[in-house]
Amino acid sequence: MARAMTRVGQPGFLYNFSFVETGKRAPFGAYHGEELYFLSDSFPAYWEYSKDDESLGQAMRGYWVQFAKTGNPNSSGLPNWPTYGA
Repeated sequence: MARAMTRVGQPGFLYNFSFVETGKRAPFGAYHGEELYFLSDSFPAYWEYSKDDESLGQAMRGYWVQFAKTGNPNSSGLPNWPTYGA
């Protein structure tokens, strides 16, 4: 998708979510869909929630809301999210 966007002259953005929780599911490593907990700010009862989790969730929601509004995840107050480059 990002490559297709750049072919038509639009910026593309990728992410690689590699977070590993500290709770009982830590042996699974980073797993598909785990980022949805952070985006929805809704965690399973077994989750060992930390202040770092809260900060990550706030940043992710900020990026995703900005992207939904403008097509670019970058806004003031967050580190720059670079565009995809082939």
